Amino acid sequence: MKKYFPKTNNLLEQIILACPEAEVTYSYGYVYAGNDTSKHEEALAAAAAADIVILTLGGKHGWGTSATTGEGVDSTNIQLPECQESFIKKLAGLNKSTVAIHFDGRPISSDMADRHIDAIIEAWNPGQYGAIAITDVLFGDYNPAGRLPVSIAYNTGQIPIFYNHDNGSSYNVGTNSDLTGYVDCPREPRYYFGHGLSYTSFAYSELRISQAAYHPDEKLKVSVDVTNTGDVFGEENH
Repeated sequence: MKKYFPKTNNLLEQIILACPEAEVTYSYGYVYAGNDTSKHEEALAAAAAADIVILTLGGKHGWGTSATTGEGVDSTNIQLPECQESFIKKLAGLNKSTVAIHFDGRPISSDMADRHIDAIIEAWNPGQYGAIAITDVLFGDYNPAGRLPVSIAYNTGQIPIFYNHDNGSSYNVGTNSDLTGYVDCPREPRYYFGHGLSYTSFAYSELRISQAAYHPDEKLKVSVDVTNTGDVFGEENH
């Protein structure tokens, strides 16, 4: 990004800019692929001295053998690389409040992040204003309204995972039986299509359908009242 847009801040630079009175410490903990854990201890020491940890996770977007996500770049494993999964497990032992920022072309599916991270921002592959957008969400200047456009499986063996399988072990109607699930994994997604958190809450009421009966080729019109029941401005995009 710096090569094409030299004035663009990376996330660290933007956090420092947004928090001029805070002491921001950075440590390089791991690579974007593989199982190199040689920098773990240094990063854990920095985390131990911090009030809150902001953890960047994910892969490298691009083309060719140096990238882990992108056009024509595939993987048989939807989990984070081993060096990142193991770091999260070690970090959990410090009992620090931790926010993860996930940069990647594919959604995060991580046992360790799901279990130990307090909040996850799915940043995908943001452009030149990505650091500004992420920092605005981190510090509450913008209330996140994005919702997942996909369902995220626990592991590769669940894929494809969607609600209306005719048969099999998915989570559609008719498979709620111990005999049709997985023996080593929930049948439901890790995160559902449309999942997303907010700094506020919303209430739904007065569900209305425009007419009582429809012909098969007619459009179904449904409306509902949405009320922000929290103290923070927010948008509801479900």
